[in-house]
Amino acid sequence: MALIITIANTKGGVGKTCIARNLALTFYANNERTLAVDCDPQGSLENFFRDRAERLDVIEVKCIGKKEAKGLKREILAYAAEYDRVVIDVGGRDTDAMRQVLLASDIVIIPTSCGQESIDAIPQIISAVEDARSFNEGLQAYILINLAPSDPHDTTATAAAEGLAENYGQQAQILDARLKHRKAWMLSAFGGFAIWEVDTKANKAADEFASMIVELLAKEVI
Repeated sequence: MALIITIANTKGGVGKTCIARNLALTFYANNERTLAVDCDPQGSLENFFRDRAERLDVIEVKCIGKKEAKGLKREILAYAAEYDRVVIDVGGRDTDAMRQVLLASDIVIIPTSCGQESIDAIPQIISAVEDARSFNEGLQAYILINLAPSDPHDTTATAAAEGLAENYGQQAQILDARLKHRKAWMLSAFGGFAIWEVDTKANKAADEFASMIVELLAKEVI
């Protein structure tokens, strides 16, 4: 049975798809049978893996779109029997589909930026996670600071992490790793590139993503 990992937030624009696609490719690179599921009506995850398959002329990670909520939990659990890892990207709203996905998930990673609008949206996704735990007691939740300022002297991300830990530390663990706002993330979307494949002078985005993976492995999340 696969480990089912969902990248979710009821706030859009926090980088859910970027994280989902690179997480799926990380699992693939580790020779794990990986399925990506796109539950966002925008279909960005499907588009990414289609573009990547066309460029490489091979399908590395199968990506399927599932937009309807009815029976979604059952479908996801059925897929999980055939894979080692299932990575799910959901839309940036509180929907029946998102809640069905949470009922099927083992792990939910909640990306958030440091902006006040993103922080203000956290209670809604935490509430959805707590509702899911009424039926899915083992659901583990982690909050990831994404799009953090790249200026090393900027303390915004640290302040945001401390506030999140104080307010939501009982419901979700705040990851130490932070993904910063870097051009490489935008470049990776064109042609379907993994973040570590982006050719830049110093790919700090890839290093930061690798640090997140190391932390998730150390915590035995993935």
